[in-house]
Amino acid sequence: MSMYTNPTRTPGAGSKFIQYVVTSVVALVIAGYFFGGLETVLKVATSVRYMFAHNPALEQGKRLVQVGDWNGALVAFNKAVEREPDNPAVYNERANVELVLGQETAGLKDLETSLRLKQNVDAYLIHANYIRYKRSGDLGEADVKQALALDPNSFNAISAFIAWFQQEGPEYDEETIKLYSHAIELFPQVRKTMSKAEVSDRIYSLHAGRARRLLSQKRYQEAIADYNAIFDQGSEDAYMLIMQVDEFKAIMTQLAPESKEYQGFQNLIKRIEATGAQVVR
Repeated sequence: MSMYTNPTRTPGAGSKFIQYVVTSVVALVIAGYFFGGLETVLKVATSVRYMFAHNPALEQGKRLVQVGDWNGALVAFNKAVEREPDNPAVYNERANVELVLGQETAGLKDLETSLRLKQNVDAYLIHANYIRYKRSGDLGEADVKQALALDPNSFNAISAFIAWFQQEGPEYDEETIKLYSHAIELFPQVRKTMSKAEVSDRIYSLHAGRARRLLSQKRYQEAIADYNAIFDQGSEDAYMLIMQVDEFKAIMTQLAPESKEYQGFQNLIKRIEATGAQVVR
């Protein structure tokens, strides 16, 4: 006995439908470019992504957050929660928006729901940010430690832990340097999800932050390499190093002019001053 087949469905109908969809999308993109330019193309692409997303409301909410439409994002995330009530991520997204809008009770409840469904890094980090905002001097250390314990390779958790260590003295130099090094190793994986400005800022903050601790340990060659990496990797914030030129010159008075460290600082200062001159103009 043969298996049941749908007599109204012809062979290859699925493939033809997919071809039709793909052709239609391509046509929309081309038409958008010619009639509205790149901006229209991006809007069409975003709409298509929403159409085929597992949870369109979640994707829409994220987009609204990016443009600062917090109330619109909350409406979208409410729909996302209705669609996926067992997904911790939708509660995290809604909690973040609720806390920004001052709806603290609702936001904290959503974080509790997220963690009850699954222990996850994002919920702990959102709560840590809330604690920092509400309590002066409290950097949410307990939450950050929980996040890092869940995922030692979480770039965001490591970055948050670094922020806590930044408040501590030289006795934490070695631990902080290790954290910076780990974050720098992970950065190529996460930079793809960041805007150009965010990438520029992270390049600067990671390498300048580690270099600062290296200077404290008098590991000058390594520090110089970090400062040069800010330039080499194209950070637009490199000009900010102009504020450290006097510090570098003070260190040079303790070094032999023929040493590699002295020459390294000298070349670095030239590079910084050239950037500073461009900024002043």
